[in-house]
Amino acid sequence: RLVPFSRVVRQPEVVEAVRQSFPALDVNYTVMTLATAEIFFTAMQSKFSEWKIVKGGERKFVVAGGFINPTPLPMASGKEPWTEIEFLPLQMGEIEPTHGC
Repeated sequence: RLVPFSRVVRQPEVVEAVRQSFPALDVNYTVMTLATAEIFFTAMQSKFSEWKIVKGGERKFVVAGGFINPTPLPMASGKEPWTEIEFLPLQMGEIEPTHGC
């Protein structure tokens, strides 16, 4: 079952982030599976509670995840560019140098 993006994502800042990430995507013609919507809602309720104390040196962190893979649906046309989008749960990781850098 597919649900409209606009029925799931109501936070203006999230909608704007999706528009900036995928400028050609028309969110008015974007849908997601019910499973994707549940993953999104779970992520929005997440609390990052792990703390890391940095002592000396420079450490770099990255937050990964969010909406990915906008894929045109078979019924898509120029007038109605129906697209399915997926959501990858949010994760935080540290970037570690690989060659002694």
